[in-house]
Order: sequence, then structure tokens, then C-alpha cells
Amino acid sequence: MDNVDKIRGKLIKVLEVLEDTCEQATEAQLPDLPNETRLQEIQALSRLIDTAKSHCDEAESFMLQYIRSQSD
Repeated sequence: MDNVDKIRGKLIKVLEVLEDTCEQATEAQLPDLPNETRLQEIQALSRLIDTAKSHCDEAESFMLQYIRSQSD
């Protein structure tokens, strides 16, 4: 798998995680949730955001590798 495929794969993962994040944010805002459940939803949301950031960082790394390989 070349770097372009790796970048594409990571960006697809980011989009999937962001979709999950939107769903999680919606659930966390439901007015009938007990406070403890709301807290758990918000913590899950934070983990999803961290996962998306990680995938973005990896995609950036692959992009830099790709740019370097093109200049060689």
C-alpha cells in the first residue's frame, strides 16, 4: 500500500469517527438523560474526538512522507 492509499484510508477513518462523534453529541444532549449517563456520553464523545485527532495526525505523517518521496 502506498502513502496515498494510507492517507485515503486514514481520512476515511476520520470521517467515520466524526460521524460517530455527531451521533454521540446528539445523544449527550438528550434532556431526559440522568447526569451520570450524560457524563458518560460526554466522555465517550471526548474519546471519539481524540481518535479523530490521532487519525488526522497519522494522515499528516503519511502526507509528509509522500511529499518527501516525490522530491527525491
